[in-house]
Amino acid sequence: MKKQTLSWSIPFAIHKQNAIQEIRRVFPAIVLFRIAIVYTAVFLPIRFLLPRWLPDLDVNWTQFYFVPMFGWGLVIGFLCLVSFIPPQISVTAKGIMIQTGQRCVLHRFTDIATIRVDGTAKPYATLKICFLEQQKGKEYLIAPTIPINVLVTRINELRLNR
Repeated sequence: MKKQTLSWSIPFAIHKQNAIQEIRRVFPAIVLFRIAIVYTAVFLPIRFLLPRWLPDLDVNWTQFYFVPMFGWGLVIGFLCLVSFIPPQISVTAKGIMIQTGQRCVLHRFTDIATIRVDGTAKPYATLKICFLEQQKGKEYLIAPTIPINVLVTRINELRLNR
């Protein structure tokens, strides 16, 4: 009988704080402002020189200016929404799989030196992974719906059977 994969999502209340920090780091307001300034600086010469070179050109310049800006805003908005999706953590037969809205990473049991479940961490228990090849390990919060003893037993079974 094949055992089911043990999965959980990082609690949204904690993940939301991390997502907001990531958004502020990746898309600071000053960078967005600079992009708008550069776009305007490129647009204005085109706006005034192109009609002189092509007098029969019929263009709605307001729409030509704002539609790309609106498109950039939508792309940035969707990227921000994706970052609010909490990671899904799964303990599989191959290892620990982390699925986020942006990517999926599998930490294979063969690449892991130690896995520790810290049930004393507050406000949520933590899954701590140390790798054979890397100095820096990873930490993932464990949802309160996952029994710690079941998780530890499942990880130990899978590591012994690899």
